[in-house]
Amino acid sequence: SGSTIWLVDLKFYASGNVIYREADGLLYTIDSATGAQIGRPKKMSPNMSYAEESFSHKFASLLKYYRLETRVVLMPTYK
Repeated sequence: SGSTIWLVDLKFYASGNVIYREADGLLYTIDSATGAQIGRPKKMSPNMSYAEESFSHKFASLLKYYRLETRVVLMPTYK
C-alpha cells in the first residue's frame, strides 16, 4: 500500500540443503535430510537493531505516516 519503509540487512551464509533455526540469539544450521546440526551456531549481530534505532531517531517525523519494518535476509553463497 506504499505505507511501509523496509530496512533490510543481508547476511551471506552457506547454501545447500540446509535450513536455519534461531534460538536464544544464536543461528543454527541444520541439514534438511538428517536434521543434524552443521558446525557451531552463529551469534547474530546487533546491526539491524542499531539501524532501526538510528533510523527511528533520525526520521521520527516521517514515521508518523509510515510503518517501519525490519528484516534480516540470509543470502546463499556457493563457497
